[in-house]
This record gives sequence, C-alpha cells and structure tokens, in this order.
Amino acid sequence: MAQLLDDLSAFEDPQQQAAQEALAPHLPKDAALLWASQPMQGIQWQPGALVRLVVGVSFIIAGSFAGLVLSFGSGILQGILFGSVFVGTGFFLAFGWFFWDRYRRQHIFYGLTTKGLYVLSGTQLTIYPIRDLA
Repeated sequence: MAQLLDDLSAFEDPQQQAAQEALAPHLPKDAALLWASQPMQGIQWQPGALVRLVVGVSFIIAGSFAGLVLSFGSGILQGILFGSVFVGTGFFLAFGWFFWDRYRRQHIFYGLTTKGLYVLSGTQLTIYPIRDLA
C-alpha cells in the first residue's frame, strides 16, 4: 500500500504546483495548505460563445458595409475610422474573447488552508475564513 501511495505522489498536477507557488507568499505562517489548483487551462468553448460569435461576425459585416458606404459619401478617412470601430469590436467578440478568457484563467489560483479559502486573481487576493463558510 505504501508503494502505491509513493507511486501516486509521483504524478503531481502542474496546475497544483503552480497554484502552490503563487499562493505561498500570501499564506499566514500558521496555515497549512491542504489543496491548491487553477481553473481549466487552454481555450474553452463556454456557454454563450456561439452568441458572441454570431454577434461578432454581425459587427464585422455591418462595420465593413457601413465603412464602405460612408467612404463613398463622406470620404475614405471617415469611412475607415467609423467602420474600424465596429470591425475591431466584432473581432474581439468573435475571436478575441477566447484568448482573453484563457489569459484570465491562467492568472487565477485557488487554495484551501486550515484557516480558510484563498482566491488569488491577478494581484487581488480574496480570503474566505472558515468560520464564514459554515
């Protein structure tokens, strides 16, 4: 049985290791870290992504069309400036959101200690003491 536990301890989760390293400076000296992890990494297809994709593509099409029409009437510079706002917003909604969500999840760490639950999001640390969790 001891050999099995030793073999299982060899398979450490890289997310757990990263979370432990990120949370270590923020933990009190008398708190023992029981569990640490991060949200799922990588690009994730989440609820609402299809709606963002459709709205984003609609913005790209509408912005391109409006910029083209406006460039004929008011001048090419006004058309490009007006249309680029909608096209840029559309690209973010359709495609950029996946990368922003991935970046955001890379910088979130969770840790459970004997004192409470610690959530580190970027540079902001939120502590939920155990007495408040019950």
